[in-house]
Amino acid sequence: MGRGDEDGVPAGGYSALSGAPGEDLGEQRVFNYGRREHRDRGWTYAFAATMLLLLAGGIAVGRGVNKRFTDVTTDEYLSDYANCPAKAPGGRGLLQEEEEEKDDGEFSLHKFTHAVWPWLAITLLGSLALGLGYVKMFEKHPMGMMIFGAVMQVVLLAIMGIASFSWNPYIGIVLLLVAGVAVCIHMSTKRHFELCAQLFHVATKGLRANPSILLLVIVLWVALGVVAFVAVALLGVAAMNGSVVTNPSVDSHMGQSCLDSTGTKVACCVWQVKGWAALYSVFAVLACLWTFCIIIELRVFTIAGTITQWYFQPPGTSTEGTLKRSLGHGLGASFGSIVFGGMVLTILQILRFLLRMATNNRSRNMLVMCICMVIRAILMAILDIIEFLTRFATMWCAVKGDAFIESGRQATDMLKRNFMDTTFVWWFPSWVLLGGNLVFSLAWAGIMYLVAIIGVAPGLKEYALAFFITSLITAYLVLSLTASILLNLVETVYFCYAIDKDNRVVSNDEVHEVFQKLPAKVGVLVEQPEGDVMYAAPQGQAPPPVLPTV
Repeated sequence: MGRGDEDGVPAGGYSALSGAPGEDLGEQRVFNYGRREHRDRGWTYAFAATMLLLLAGGIAVGRGVNKRFTDVTTDEYLSDYANCPAKAPGGRGLLQEEEEEKDDGEFSLHKFTHAVWPWLAITLLGSLALGLGYVKMFEKHPMGMMIFGAVMQVVLLAIMGIASFSWNPYIGIVLLLVAGVAVCIHMSTKRHFELCAQLFHVATKGLRANPSILLLVIVLWVALGVVAFVAVALLGVAAMNGSVVTNPSVDSHMGQSCLDSTGTKVACCVWQVKGWAALYSVFAVLACLWTFCIIIELRVFTIAGTITQWYFQPPGTSTEGTLKRSLGHGLGASFGSIVFGGMVLTILQILRFLLRMATNNRSRNMLVMCICMVIRAILMAILDIIEFLTRFATMWCAVKGDAFIESGRQATDMLKRNFMDTTFVWWFPSWVLLGGNLVFSLAWAGIMYLVAIIGVAPGLKEYALAFFITSLITAYLVLSLTASILLNLVETVYFCYAIDKDNRVVSNDEVHEVFQKLPAKVGVLVEQPEGDVMYAAPQGQAPPPVLPTV
């Protein structure tokens, strides 16, 4: 494995070419096993204050609930003009006294929710089992899964493009062009399929050595579900703070029914939420989104710390306690840094949402639509790069225990020194995994659609399409979270590989065999007289700075 065992090197450690830059860390290691100083405490306090405000506001909206909310927000109540507190608007046309019959085919959220929830629970559990099986398939057949995902990605784009011609030819043309671009990318990157398959195979070895990672991810999924439930509950309670007012779109009324200015029948009354409750709803959404991103950061942090310990351990060493150690650091000394990273991810999500809203051009002008798509693609790529660097900053926090800003600087410098063709491998796996996620999600949603239309699920036949969409979104989200495990593993393995490149040593032969097939900026692999394998510095360049080595 290219491990040094000379005098002065800790047992099971690696030969260092020079001391670590910066402050003296005492016993030199890649992973900081020592007692860590608490970092970014201000962000911990800010998050605690946010949670206290969220709780206090929740108590306030709970006390302000309109006790008649359930009675006064029914369709029958709001459709009755007599229940409106304001005076009826004057009519500006001939009014009929006959009331139109209610459309029996109108969508009922209450009926849909009542009928769908047991099947939605089955969808969640089924998607989870499918996702875990997805990971296992990548462990055993990475190349086959890569090819399957790539083929299905192109097929889905082509099918959606052809189907889109029936309602919007422009969208169909764009999707077919994207499918064509995908084919060109896959055909021109055949070599990367093999490399990515090998990289997935190596990365999943870390998962097999640390199977408790899957348990951690499941627990974090449950935590994400709790956060989502809390967010929905708070929004629901906040929405109950208000009163019934006259519908501002009402222009006239006939008997107990109301019409708008076009003569269309509308509800006479509407439920209006109090201003402060509406502001609290926005605050609750942002606070829960921040919490959601913190949980995502904790997952990245824990997986990075666990895999890094496994990567740099001598062969045959037990991995017992590695996950517990990393999780303890994440919930302890580095929690403030994780909260900081969660805030960065939250801001990125908000910017993505605003960007989609700003560039959501529905113009029939093909040129204008293409310009908007190009602008969105460029800005989205910039946000993706920032998110990518944020993940690597979190990995550095997990390994070294530095503050978030310092971790971001160190991780960025390391990536600059090792910026090779492997950057394409970072993007390539997620590109292929997207196809697999869509295929499995559509397959599951199709099964649920059949369950609805053939009457297996009572009460869902009339809501089959809505059930299909709900199942598709739910399955895709769960599978995306599962795929994120593979991506976190791949990125962490590359992170460890980059540390090896900085130290000019080889800690995992199989990983280096994969990355050595890519064009590199740093020195070639050489064998020392003692049999150890190291990297030579590039000719004409000073050796890159080295990190503390185990």
